Amino acid sequence: TYKVTITDTDGTTGEDEVTITFFDVPIANQTNNIEFCDTDRDGFNAFDLEADVTPQVFNGQSTTDFEVLYFTSMAAANTNASGTSIVGSYTNTNAFTSETIYARIHNKNNTNCANITSFTISVRDVPVPQNPTEYRVCDNTSVGSDTDGFVNNFILSNKDSEILGLANSNLQFNVSYHTTLAGAQSDATTDVVDKTANYTNTTINTQQIFVRVENKDNTTCFDASKSFNIVVSPLPIISSTVELKQCDNDTDGFSNFNLNEAASDISPDYLNETFTFFPTLADA
Repeated sequence: TYKVTITDTDGTTGEDEVTITFFDVPIANQTNNIEFCDTDRDGFNAFDLEADVTPQVFNGQSTTDFEVLYFTSMAAANTNASGTSIVGSYTNTNAFTSETIYARIHNKNNTNCANITSFTISVRDVPVPQNPTEYRVCDNTSVGSDTDGFVNNFILSNKDSEILGLANSNLQFNVSYHTTLAGAQSDATTDVVDKTANYTNTTINTQQIFVRVENKDNTTCFDASKSFNIVVSPLPIISSTVELKQCDNDTDGFSNFNLNEAASDISPDYLNETFTFFPTLADA
């Protein structure tokens, strides 16, 4: 407080006092961006900025002296425009988008003493993958023999469209394949399968593959609930030479043969197999 004395030229005096008050200017501490995985897939979420962000802005500063307000524009935050601050929770205005929110912290006793920081809120879609069917390949000589239950012909990217289905956009989601459930859940790189290259099953005949579908913009928005089997289907075991005989009743050297009668001689598992017949090996 300063005391002021004024003396007129005729000697008359007067007094007054001037008080100068100093107000602390708060620090707008940088906050974390908020990423929300939208499980109901409507693209919107009500963000509780007071609970999630305000403690970060304060970061130990006095809640008695300072307060934090939120705005959707920098201009409104700078001027502390009346009626434009966010009251209560805030719901993003457009589905599945990112928005910038401006946090203004100022001195309650002098709102001109202020500081501003910003952060983004984002709503990300959560995939809903479809149940994949088995991926079957006939046993062949790509690995060892054609009877050992191993092949090198599985290209897992062939399952992408089936897994994504119509409910997901392949532009928004990545599909990866893993040899363990833990790997799919954690997005481990140690067990991920190169889905564009030929893959050899590691267990004979059948192997379980685990699927992870994740949002490209936020990989924590994912689903790892699906899996399927890659299956090496065995080739039929057949007799190399089979002869079908029929009596020629009219001795003309021609007869109608029921070729299906040869099935039981061709394969012991003929009841579980389908036969087609061709006149030449090339046609078959």
